[in-house]
Amino acid sequence: MSFIFITYIVASSVLCYWLCGKLITFLNSKNILDTPNHRSNHIHPTPTGGGIAILFSFFMGSAPFVFFYSNAVLAPSLLMLALSALTLISFRDDIKEVSIGIRLISHILIATLGAMVVLQNGSVFMNYLPYSVEFCLITLMIAGFINLFNFMDGIDGMTGMETIFLSLSLALGFYITDVQFSYIYISLLLAGCTAGFLKYNWHPAKLFIGDAGSVSIGFIIATLLCIWAAKGYQAQALILPMYYFADAGVVLFMRIVRLEKFWLPHTKHFFQIAVRSGSTHTQVVLKVLQTNIMLLVVCLASIHARQINLHLFEYICIFLSVIICVALVKSLQANKSQKL
Repeated sequence: MSFIFITYIVASSVLCYWLCGKLITFLNSKNILDTPNHRSNHIHPTPTGGGIAILFSFFMGSAPFVFFYSNAVLAPSLLMLALSALTLISFRDDIKEVSIGIRLISHILIATLGAMVVLQNGSVFMNYLPYSVEFCLITLMIAGFINLFNFMDGIDGMTGMETIFLSLSLALGFYITDVQFSYIYISLLLAGCTAGFLKYNWHPAKLFIGDAGSVSIGFIIATLLCIWAAKGYQAQALILPMYYFADAGVVLFMRIVRLEKFWLPHTKHFFQIAVRSGSTHTQVVLKVLQTNIMLLVVCLASIHARQINLHLFEYICIFLSVIICVALVKSLQANKSQKL
């Protein structure tokens, strides 16, 4: 059976690669392009909406659930239902801007489906909170992460690399902590599909993922992280995406404090500053990848600590992950200082 699932993942990756090639031609013919402006980090109009290829391949690769998990498809079915609606709304935003109100409402509504799936797997807050309160908090967490993930889609290869890293790390974490196979498969499938897209998105990008991809993938990853937390691995679910909190999260908080219109696009993320200060897209993406690998090592150490009941060390690992990300942020900012 494992051979069949591996075959589906590989086939889905190849399908995504093929679809991306066809999608570039289609998007160019329909003039669905991301035209550079003063906030852009690219110089040529580039087709956007490549996330459609990733999500279509992801849906096709999910077929094994129908054949092998017919008695346990509720959670994946809810995820697919949510993803379908989210992808359509987000792709519409790629073509013609959708109002911030409609986008946020759709994110919250769809996040409620994610929260339903999460709470089928346990309690993120270890049953310290009433069900209704926890449900609302998980919904807000998923909706919030969707937007953080989307904010980080600003340079070539970044979202693709992060998706593959987080998906593979989650699959490894799920395997080590004995989480059900269906979630391991979903994680590996997402990584495989994104790998097919990344070939076209690596600098210089021939295709952008668009909101159809970054928003929808953000939903998948947020839900998987919350599921892991609901299984009792809260610290680990916090450590893996720490760079998102250190960059997008911190910048968002700073903009809110300054009473800026934080929902509008900007160029204040630390990775954007690095590119605008002279680093190439590839250099920044690889630097973030190196940091992610360190976060994974810390995460694996925290898993071992939890399994031998060294819970204090888990908190130390969270602190270490923060230090690692702060060091990266300082490194990215150093480029700006050198330019000045």
